[in-house]
Amino acid sequence: MNSASKRNSILQAILYSGAIATTTALSLLAPTLSKPAEANLENSPKAVLDEAWQIVNRDYVDGSFNQTDWQATRQTLLEKNYTSSEQAYEALRQALDQLNDPYTRFLDPQQFKTLTNQTSGEMSGVGMQLKEDELTKVITVVNVVENSPAMKAGLLPGFDLLVINL
Repeated sequence: MNSASKRNSILQAILYSGAIATTTALSLLAPTLSKPAEANLENSPKAVLDEAWQIVNRDYVDGSFNQTDWQATRQTLLEKNYTSSEQAYEALRQALDQLNDPYTRFLDPQQFKTLTNQTSGEMSGVGMQLKEDELTKVITVVNVVENSPAMKAGLLPGFDLLVINL
């Protein structure tokens, strides 16, 4: 084995060892590193706003966001300075109001707790799970809950939703 090959083999071994050591260190530190991030999310109104915006951006069914410039909404939300969580919550509610969708709303932690306590063990909604095809944007029924309004209306898994009447 010539000296260049030997040097490359040693360098490869060092790089592999370094990668393994880095991966091991990160996997051991990850649980402790994530805790401050969770606390930071709770204590940062902008982090809460951005997390909520991300959820709507990822999961909202209407890709046009009801003809709202959703990217500009994010920028507006994050440009402001909030002195309290309540101010941030109100800004988020106003942003969601732009969607003009009665089924999309934000509940602050206390409202969410109240709702979950009131509806524990109860079903809400029409009782079906939907999926949007990323390419065609067609919304398909994936699952229908037994004895739900969706089942009583005759919806079945595999049906495509063409129109939603409010």
